[in-house]
Amino acid sequence: MKNVFWIICALGLALLAYDLVWSKRELTDESLLATGMPPQIALIEDIVSEHGWTIDCRGSSGEMTVVRLSPGWWPWKNSPDEVRDATSAVATTVTPSANRSETSGGCDLPADHYGLRVDKNDDVIVVGVGPRDVLEHYLAEARECGVRGARLGPATPEQQIAVTGETSPDWVGLFVDPKLEDRTGPLMCMGIMSQRKQAELLSQE
Repeated sequence: MKNVFWIICALGLALLAYDLVWSKRELTDESLLATGMPPQIALIEDIVSEHGWTIDCRGSSGEMTVVRLSPGWWPWKNSPDEVRDATSAVATTVTPSANRSETSGGCDLPADHYGLRVDKNDDVIVVGVGPRDVLEHYLAEARECGVRGARLGPATPEQQIAVTGETSPDWVGLFVDPKLEDRTGPLMCMGIMSQRKQAELLSQE
């Protein structure tokens, strides 16, 4: 008789779990599709884990990775708005996801066709000015994002003033050649990761 009691309790808990969790999950498709380069995807994975969500599908969009973010066991504890806002701060794009779990296409999205309009006479872009040891951190971020043609080099006084409002003979510049790199994905990644690196370096001062 005692064994029967525990079996009934187990069945009751299972039904309760289904009612509280799975039924709500089936009724609410709040999944999101996020795109980015490898450094961004690593940050998105951390955000998903912190919010109790899951990555249930991976695909590609050109050189970028696509991940589908779905509510975890307790989706109402972390609202889609919170997850979307946190992810949008580090991803190239974040969009609502249609229910694609039964489609053969998975999470693939069309390739990123947007980029800089480059003229043959366009000069390199100065994206940073400062001490070489500091800019080396930003150069590393650019390379991890897959930016082609990012390099350090001498920065003229005019370039230094244009970027920082001041000049120093010891400063160099971080340059990107638009003829070598015009893809939105890597450039967005570089901008996002550089902002995070700047905040990190400032916090250490």
